Amino acid sequence: MLPDAADRPSAQHIGAPDIGRRPDAVLLYSHDTARRFAALLVEAGLKTAAFSPRYLCLSAAVAGALPDGAPVEVAARPDEESLFSLL
Repeated sequence: MLPDAADRPSAQHIGAPDIGRRPDAVLLYSHDTARRFAALLVEAGLKTAAFSPRYLCLSAAVAGALPDGAPVEVAARPDEESLFSLL
């Protein structure tokens, strides 16, 4: 079941000006999540490298959902421990 449209993240939630600084890293666990996150960045008019200096991905398939040139690092194994070791 998909969440109601009101519950889905939108571009207004990305890069909110009240945050004051960008995140050190974004952890991405699935291809679909990475694809949607990248779409939200585009909707907000942000480039991936401008939003965060590091995108830590659980696998190459996850990283493949991000735009070319995104600062991507892929976990050595597709498990959370390997993903966290990138931090």
